[in-house]
Amino acid sequence: MTPGALARRLLEHLYFVEPYERLWRELEEPEPVVRDELLRLVQARWVRVYAWDPDAHAYRPTDVFDADHLQAYAFQISGTGMRVLRAGYAISDPDRNP
Repeated sequence: MTPGALARRLLEHLYFVEPYERLWRELEEPEPVVRDELLRLVQARWVRVYAWDPDAHAYRPTDVFDADHLQAYAFQISGTGMRVLRAGYAISDPDRNP
C-alpha cells in the first residue's frame, strides 16, 4: 500500500474520535506502519489527538501526548484534514498542502 493510500484510509476512518488500539486493528496494517503514518498526519495537523478525561468520562483534545504510548490516546480528523480529503490534495505529501 502506498503512503498516500494509507493516509487516505486513516483520514477516512477518523470522522469520529477513534482509540488508537481499535484504529490500527481495524486498518489491518502492521502497527508500526500505522503508527508512523498517524504521527505524520498529526504533525501536519490533519489529525487531532485526544486524551481520556476521567472526570468527564470522555475524550478531550490535547496538544501534549506521548508518541511512545499512543494506546493511551484517541484520534480524529481535523478541519484541515477534512478539507484535504474534500479537495483531493496529494495526501502522500502533507507538507505541500494546507
